[in-house]
Amino acid sequence: MTEGDVGLTRGNFNLDDLSDFLDGVCADTQVITDEADGFVDLTHAARGRSSTAEIIGWQVTGKLKETGLLKGFKRLDHLRFRLSEIRQLVDVSRWHDLHRLTAVAQILGTNLGAVKLLISGKRGGAWLAAALAKMTRGLPGSAYVSSTEIECFKERYTALGLVGRSFCLNHRKARTVVEANGVEPVIDPDWLGARVYLRADVDAQADNLFQVTAEKFAARPEV
Repeated sequence: MTEGDVGLTRGNFNLDDLSDFLDGVCADTQVITDEADGFVDLTHAARGRSSTAEIIGWQVTGKLKETGLLKGFKRLDHLRFRLSEIRQLVDVSRWHDLHRLTAVAQILGTNLGAVKLLISGKRGGAWLAAALAKMTRGLPGSAYVSSTEIECFKERYTALGLVGRSFCLNHRKARTVVEANGVEPVIDPDWLGARVYLRADVDAQADNLFQVTAEKFAARPEV
């Protein structure tokens, strides 16, 4: 990262570090002399299934046992992955990465109805993207949200229930504190059935919320 820019074309890298990384990626690979049926390059292995970063992570941690190295050249574009291994790991990982809407509601500190509206695309949404149908094929139920999408949502927004949970306050007290200081819901709460704020606005009220929390505990009688 350099001055806010991110990407392979930005920043400088230590050649020894890169060489060590490449050695780790290519370790324990079998040398293959030509393209083989059932094996694909990194781009095709990730396409529509995973990400290149995730697949390289699987390779480094030894989860891919049959990866080949075309003509023995230690280059990422010479790696050849057995497609059946990739598919198997994708099937396993999606069970851990995808969450039913009831679980999403619990994670976000809101209710199921609100989550359904957040992914609906109505009123200017979707604020929360549901997983694509091809990712959930074969899974019970009709709608899932990925862990990555949940984290992206939490980086930008926070529901009232999560505010209360974070500061050990009931939702009414948390709402009083943030809204008394000018923080308003970013989505019509009457329509959504829940109160969702910009995360940055709530973070700016952290000191006020901590003070109310401290006063609450200070007022408790000693046992």
